[in-house]
Amino acid sequence: MKLKVKDLEIGVRSELAVIGRCPEEGTPIHAEFFDVIVETADGRRWARGASYANREWLRDDEHEFGGFFAWVDGEQAANRLAKRIEAADQIDLTHWHEIDPCYGSAAYIAQDTETDQILRERAAG
Repeated sequence: MKLKVKDLEIGVRSELAVIGRCPEEGTPIHAEFFDVIVETADGRRWARGASYANREWLRDDEHEFGGFFAWVDGEQAANRLAKRIEAADQIDLTHWHEIDPCYGSAAYIAQDTETDQILRERAAG
């Protein structure tokens, strides 16, 4: 399925995740992951299959712990991809996966997410 870019809203979202533990102190190491999102007028949304992190493990055999977490600019990489998508005529959804629709949109209301959530909570006890 292909979508025309002029009919889409294109953006970048981020979320935090634990990517490892500090080898010296054992405390969690967090990274922010950036995803390119496209959204149709009715609120359906798709995310690109790849995320861009702001930290990555760099292997270094001379380092005491075999490597270290370094800061990288994941947000800049995601923004570059978003700009390339905006410049295109259309996108092929083969490389995208559909995610939850925008809260309050027509697509959100059509899927009846709130009822599903209530039923899951009741079933869980």
